[in-house]
Amino acid sequence: MLISVINLGINNLTSVINSFSKPLNSSDSIEIFDSSSSNSPDLLILPGLGKFSAGMEALQSNEMNYKIIELTNSGTKLVGICLGMQLLAERSAESPNTPGLGLIEGHCDKLPINQGEPVPHIGWESIEISSTNLFPSLSSCRDFYFVHSYHLVAKIKENISGITRFGNGSFISVVQKNNILGVQFHPEKSGQAGIDLVSEIVAWAR
Repeated sequence: MLISVINLGINNLTSVINSFSKPLNSSDSIEIFDSSSSNSPDLLILPGLGKFSAGMEALQSNEMNYKIIELTNSGTKLVGICLGMQLLAERSAESPNTPGLGLIEGHCDKLPINQGEPVPHIGWESIEISSTNLFPSLSSCRDFYFVHSYHLVAKIKENISGITRFGNGSFISVVQKNNILGVQFHPEKSGQAGIDLVSEIVAWAR
């Protein structure tokens, strides 16, 4: 199998590549995906840190947004991590004039500041599974590492696969739609729980 990790130019790819390299067989390969890539991967990873507009502008500058949509529509598995999950949405309050990829129906809002929790939200939290889940590690009551100020608000309930408690409320931490997965946390920074999830994602993409 081939795994491609999208290079936004604003993210640290090393930890993501190292994480997704571990469960691969000798016949598998992993590459950095950019505007010059011509391969059709089995699994496409969209990691990201920073502002919504910076992420989308990086994709649009090389028309990688169209490549992502084309590959996803053709059946390639896609995983959005942190900002990458937010970029799957239609838009974000962080950058109101910048359209997202629109692969998940919904938008992104800032985490509320009236929940007695600090924003940005940084730390280890568990996932509460709210629908059919393909990944056993998410329902194991283990913690994953989060760093974010915005969260995705999905329009379609069936796309919500997991939530995380935040003060008196919660935010969506996992979305799944057909061959698309989004996680608000960083599996590559989440210790053994993240290692297990990455292995399950690779198996899902085979």
